[in-house]
Amino acid sequence: MIESRLKMYPKYAYLKLYFPPKWQGFSTELSRIFDLVLWATIMFSIVSLCLIMLSKSKLSFNHKVPLLDSSNRFISLECKQKVSFNNRAFIFLFLLCFLTIWLLGRQNVESLRRIWRYCYRLEEADDCCTQAQMYPIDIVEALSKYLLLSSGTEHTDFAIEDFAVDEDLPIWQVEPSLFFHNGLITSLNGTQKHPEEFMFRR
Repeated sequence: MIESRLKMYPKYAYLKLYFPPKWQGFSTELSRIFDLVLWATIMFSIVSLCLIMLSKSKLSFNHKVPLLDSSNRFISLECKQKVSFNNRAFIFLFLLCFLTIWLLGRQNVESLRRIWRYCYRLEEADDCCTQAQMYPIDIVEALSKYLLLSSGTEHTDFAIEDFAVDEDLPIWQVEPSLFFHNGLITSLNGTQKHPEEFMFRR
């Protein structure tokens, strides 16, 4: 699937196979809002279907109603009442699913795409991080020359991104990531990263 998508864009800087999970959460970006609504709708559809099926089969309440017969003796009449759902119940259910997906986090929900290889998707990459990247053959030489010229003036990660910007080349990213976390030590400042950055296991 990814290979076929890339054939539609033969000219690109590189393909990211990893992106830090802490920056993959829901946000105010339009695409992230769409993801939130999409996953909430999927969850709502599954839960609603299950409830409707249960209401038609097993989800019912039995209760006995005391009545007087012609001889003034108490008898009990068994009544069966099926559960029904109105529009308010479905609205409440959707809001509950929406909140659940938001609390789970986009990082964890998107990992469900790993169930089937055709569920992976190709998105425009965000800035940051150059771990686990694939470069087209026709880009390597030009990129190498660019990095030699910029050597010592800026960090390699930033230089690679600047190359894509200068050449006006798109950067693609596979979601969910095909690799796990990028290590505890960062090369940007030589310090140890905070453990919270690894709270989302991929």
